[in-house]
Amino acid sequence: MPTWGRSFVLALKTIIFGILWGIVGIIIIVIGLLLPMMTNPQYYMNNPNAMVGLMFGSLIFVIIGSVVAALGFYASLIKFTIEEAIKELTGIPQYRPPPVRPVPSPPPPKPITPPSTVIPTKPIVKTEETAVLQYCPDCGARLPPGAIFCPNCGRKLEKT
Repeated sequence: MPTWGRSFVLALKTIIFGILWGIVGIIIIVIGLLLPMMTNPQYYMNNPNAMVGLMFGSLIFVIIGSVVAALGFYASLIKFTIEEAIKELTGIPQYRPPPVRPVPSPPPPKPITPPSTVIPTKPIVKTEETAVLQYCPDCGARLPPGAIFCPNCGRKLEKT
């Protein structure tokens, strides 16, 4: 946290640079206002169209001077505020999170092996209801009723 002394120095710097930018803006405004007097005033008094153009040019100088003064003041304010904030942040010790222990890696996946031949635990008794094969004679996979091919290995099935 900044001390009161540092805060007053910051405010003083901002005010001084704000005054300097104000002086630069006033110089630009004065140049714009004196522009008609620096040229041939007789020409502009006799030519009203030229006078309107000259006044428009003077107005542009006034606007530019005002913008320069305002933006210069705000730029100084922001510059000194950010510099002070950076000084404050560099003075604070950095937060260091506690060390992270490495997480053990998971075991490697087991290789996929094709299903082994499955032998049915019950013997298949041929009846009218079980006349259709229930297991593939090649791979032993269970067959859906009415299957023509084994859904696992693709063997063509023969109805017995």
